[in-house]
Amino acid sequence: MRVYPESFSQTIHHQLPFLTWLHGEEQLLVEEGLEALRSLASQQGYSERQIFHVDKQFDWSEILFAVNDVGLFASRKVIECRLQGLPTKAGKDALIQIANRPIDDIIIIITSPKIENSTQKTKWFKQIDEVGVHVPCWPIGREKLSGWLKERAKRHHVHLEPQAFQLLVELVEGNLYAARQEIEKLSLIFGSQSISLQELEAAVSDNARFNVFALIDAMISGDAKRVLSISQTLQKEGQAIIGIIALIARELRLLLDLSMEVEKGKSPAQVTTPPKVWASRKLIVQSALQRLQHRQLHRLLNQCIRLDTAAKSSGSHDLWLQLKSLALEIAGVDVWQRQGKHG
Repeated sequence: MRVYPESFSQTIHHQLPFLTWLHGEEQLLVEEGLEALRSLASQQGYSERQIFHVDKQFDWSEILFAVNDVGLFASRKVIECRLQGLPTKAGKDALIQIANRPIDDIIIIITSPKIENSTQKTKWFKQIDEVGVHVPCWPIGREKLSGWLKERAKRHHVHLEPQAFQLLVELVEGNLYAARQEIEKLSLIFGSQSISLQELEAAVSDNARFNVFALIDAMISGDAKRVLSISQTLQKEGQAIIGIIALIARELRLLLDLSMEVEKGKSPAQVTTPPKVWASRKLIVQSALQRLQHRQLHRLLNQCIRLDTAAKSSGSHDLWLQLKSLALEIAGVDVWQRQGKHG
């Protein structure tokens, strides 16, 4: 059964599913779904948790053993399977076997990248979906961001005057991590009192220079010096690199789509109209389209995807160096050429 993130919490409180599959590109929604499941499971006595990181070489018999390893006096258990992509043939068979034999006192949580609609229509996926729920965590588009922010602000009893709310929408620009952070901060500062435009401007000024969406704007506008400064600050602050990579990937996908329209004969000005691009970002996006060709954007997106995989597998110790190199390339700096000159 498909359940969307906005109704997921209500659904699981009605009945905790035996199997839940969270998938998609919006990492924040995946993480919040996980948090909701873990919290509810803990309240209901699921005191044990096993986590499996699943790649193409993974031995699925490990999960089958964990599912079936239930003694008479064993504690309730949560099994999390973190998939890097679609399961192999052995993985599909194992999941179908698990789905066909639900076991009391065990719940299964699967996370993975986006599952395409074509995959959701396959026989193996439908068999799994019949006993649980799958939650597509898609990026929240610009047309839906205002509604998402209003709901999030209401949840934290944050009351923004209309002009202040519009400014917040423009500041976060689809970055849900930044949106959550700002709303939680506003709740701490102002409580339930109404927040004016001037008060919001003062509240966000302390971190507006070195936050994640400032990094994105610096990249897109071609400001390499600022890119390096902001990325170094984010690293020192211990910001979650996966969230930053996800936002860069989203921006590259947008630029890739827009550049395709440019290749078909439209001008950068024609393809950067709202709601595709915020009015406040129109000029810098146009500059990026003039600077970066379609083939470059495709290569940069593939590079970003590889970096995302490395970050999730924790197999690399130079993730921040790779991220800075990627960000500088987007800003127009030939990183490899510079390294060759100084090497």
